[in-house]
Amino acid sequence: PSLCVGSCVARKEPSLCVGRTAASATPSAARPAAPVLPASIRPALSPLTPALAAAFFVAAGTALLIYRGLMPAQGWLLPGVLAAVVLLFATLRWLRRFALRVAALTLAAALAAAGTATQFYADVAADAEALAGSQGTRGVLRVNSDATISVYGAYSTAELLCGDGRRAQVRLNWAQDETPAALGSTLEATFDFSALREADEMLFCQGICGSVRLTQHGEPRFANDIPGAIAAFRAQRTQYLAAMGGVGAALNSAMLLGDRQRLSEDPAYQDFKVTGLTHLIAVSGSHLAVIAALLSWLLRRLPIARVVSFAALVATLSAYVILTACQPSAIRAAIMVFCGSLSLLGGRRAHSPSALVLAATGMILVSPANAFSLGFWLSVFSVLGLVLFTPLVSDWLLALFGGLRSLPRLLRRPTNTLLELVALTLTAQLAVQPLSTPFFAMISCISPLANLAAAPLMTLMVGAGIVLFCLPLPLLELLQPLVALLNGLGDLLVAITAVLARLPFASVPATVELVPALLGALAAASLLYLLWPRATAARARGLAAVALVALLALQVVAPRMTPPSLVMMDIGQGDALLIRDGPRSVLIDTGPSDSALLHALARAGVTRLDCVVITHLDSDHCGALDALLGTVIVGEVVFARGLLGAGLNDEVFGTAGELVGTEGLRELGAGDRLSLSGRLWAETLWPEALAQEGGNEESVCMLLHYDAQKDGIDEASVLLTGDAEAPELQQMIANGSLAQRQIDIIKVGHHGSNDSLRPEQLQELAPQLALISAGANNRYGHPTAGTLTALADADVPVLRTDTNGDVTVDFNASGFSVRCATISE
Repeated sequence: PSLCVGSCVARKEPSLCVGRTAASATPSAARPAAPVLPASIRPALSPLTPALAAAFFVAAGTALLIYRGLMPAQGWLLPGVLAAVVLLFATLRWLRRFALRVAALTLAAALAAAGTATQFYADVAADAEALAGSQGTRGVLRVNSDATISVYGAYSTAELLCGDGRRAQVRLNWAQDETPAALGSTLEATFDFSALREADEMLFCQGICGSVRLTQHGEPRFANDIPGAIAAFRAQRTQYLAAMGGVGAALNSAMLLGDRQRLSEDPAYQDFKVTGLTHLIAVSGSHLAVIAALLSWLLRRLPIARVVSFAALVATLSAYVILTACQPSAIRAAIMVFCGSLSLLGGRRAHSPSALVLAATGMILVSPANAFSLGFWLSVFSVLGLVLFTPLVSDWLLALFGGLRSLPRLLRRPTNTLLELVALTLTAQLAVQPLSTPFFAMISCISPLANLAAAPLMTLMVGAGIVLFCLPLPLLELLQPLVALLNGLGDLLVAITAVLARLPFASVPATVELVPALLGALAAASLLYLLWPRATAARARGLAAVALVALLALQVVAPRMTPPSLVMMDIGQGDALLIRDGPRSVLIDTGPSDSALLHALARAGVTRLDCVVITHLDSDHCGALDALLGTVIVGEVVFARGLLGAGLNDEVFGTAGELVGTEGLRELGAGDRLSLSGRLWAETLWPEALAQEGGNEESVCMLLHYDAQKDGIDEASVLLTGDAEAPELQQMIANGSLAQRQIDIIKVGHHGSNDSLRPEQLQELAPQLALISAGANNRYGHPTAGTLTALADADVPVLRTDTNGDVTVDFNASGFSVRCATISE
């Protein structure tokens, strides 16, 4: 059975057609065979598919509303679920009109979702209430996720079994010096329970009721059951691969076992994101397709009944889903394979769209938390796009490259096959873009080419790896050269991905709000399916020409029309300042979050930076530097003078070297000048001495000058301070760097901390405006009340990213004007 569980009738592949038996679809001896349909044929939908799709979206929406508290718990839970079951049977058995079937299925899904979601979140809230105040409590924890490593330490999710029989989902925080227990292991422990904060809302969405920190615990062990045995098997293999070391082994651990911990800490992970290949390292349908194909090939050669083959398929795929940490995309794929195989077993053809919405609806009803899983939604959208629109995209690609039909017969078939593979990749990417862009803030332009290059290696690695790692560990040790070869293939795939990720415009920053993106995608998909535009060579080439002209306009014309400006970008708790004048642009600091930086650059329409200045080495100023790899072309990266030779923070310097090469690394110190144009330039004021540690006191401070007339008299000036505070500011005033200088705008240092500036300094500098970059509700309390009071007492207006969003200062002949989400003057 194929993973998509179906295709068009003409290809005679398994495809779920509700209500049609395989016999009725097969031409009888008395009838001529049906003609082969052209590739551009619109995939037929089962009459019930729209009803099932409506039911799925209503079920998912109801689960979201229940969580948001818009539909509080009522006493109709049990009657609602019973009514849903009755309506479902009525839909399938008694109702004849299509409109009534749609209404009944939708109502049934809404009632069932309301019942299950209300009960689900009521249970989570009850668990939190029951555990509130638990300190030094004894219980058993079963770890159900791989550990996630963050700047605040490692954590896993776990099921807590208390002495009263309660089972609660919690986040398990590990001590800094402690090795996290493996997925599937259990441990007896004494723990302290903490309720979730407002910032932890997403954890509650996922069914987690709170956090626990262990005060003492026993040795982790695996339970004596099937999931425990699978978890122990997985742990042995992940440890075996970890001992071998290397990025190839880390990639195999992610692809075969769903363990992405080591790979996510490697720079190669960014390359996979840039090239659109993250689906290779998140176990999904493609992995199960390889396994199902291998198993089907083997079962067809054994003299066993079809029922036994189906049972073997179910058991194998279920074990693999557990082995890879029960990822939503893998569960969805497995259910679709089961639906398709069951249809064939019952003498019916499979129908992919119906199987998809049945699987997705079932997952929402069984676990409403799936409604908040991005992996689940990406999987649903990807498969829906593939089963509906691959023929359309393939048809337009063939029309665009129609000249290939004149190739010799020997080359024509491989070329057409290649175009069909490109169509598959392109369709999947377009289908998930409305979801991925709002979250990841990038569009991979190299994805079709990258998938073509990676698909053969991925298929070989998954197929060979599954067979190899199913062997007993002693035998695997004897076959270590084969494992080394498998890791070598992983190294090759990483190397290919790195080359593709370094190509210009491999991906570009992009941003869009989630709701408009989804509504626009739904409208576009509906129109495309209903109209199914016929592809001709002229239309395809005309559309390609329009797209090319639009791209050139965005990349060449639009940047040259950008006025001189400074943008304090809203990137959360950190700094990221963009200075622009026409096609030239400089980024000062990156903030800590990759997606936040890319969203901000996309809002500004930036795909190229002449220079990136890192004021100092704190992560909230340089943590997102790697987000620029493969997404933005960078000319040079600049640090404080002395840091490049100090041997500090090799990770940041290594990323900078990957961005621009060693020849593109530069240092700045007091007296140096950074020019964007003849009218906009920055003078470096600090640090005076060589930087030694890259801390706040050694932040690069600059005075930005705007001289519209180029007469040596500034129309506007901005003091940019990084994380330098009042002591450094005082030294700059004392040594003459800032004395008697016109300062129109000050970017307050260290996000407005208590000691960021002093009242007498404000009197000396006399700025007209203060800018503060800080994250909303940040844990540090920035900007502090003392700093805001000092600015208010000096009659200096303040604009902040946490309340005003992006703040843009436009320079002009009369000085400057300010724009942001809440003000324009």
